[in-house]
Amino acid sequence: ALVLAFDVDRSKGPEAVVYSPHGIHADDLSFLPSPESGLSTLALLHGMHDVRIWLMKQLNLGALNGIDAVRAAAAKYWIATHDEVKTGAGVIAPLLVRTQYTIKEAEEHDKRDEDDYCFLELGSGDGVVLI
Repeated sequence: ALVLAFDVDRSKGPEAVVYSPHGIHADDLSFLPSPESGLSTLALLHGMHDVRIWLMKQLNLGALNGIDAVRAAAAKYWIATHDEVKTGAGVIAPLLVRTQYTIKEAEEHDKRDEDDYCFLELGSGDGVVLI
């Protein structure tokens, strides 16, 4: 994962955008909303699809991890990323196992009533202004 920190509006304080194309564990983000970091998390870019190489290796952590990660980071936005099905072939392609989750399925897994983030799913070429 990559954390981009910036301070555009001094009245709001420094903010961060976390880019995690393959996912990041929630425990690894728990430092962000703490007073020690001094950061507030504007957005978490984290995919929805769980992708693994059969029983051997987890490649993308997916939405069930993402719901925990967005809460741990206290992010204002969760933007799905890196979820397109790859069309390439090769030695590994037949071994890939992909589980596609929806935001509803992730929120049901979380079992919390409140939504303290805004979920966005952008297609190729789409854009959004985060405020």
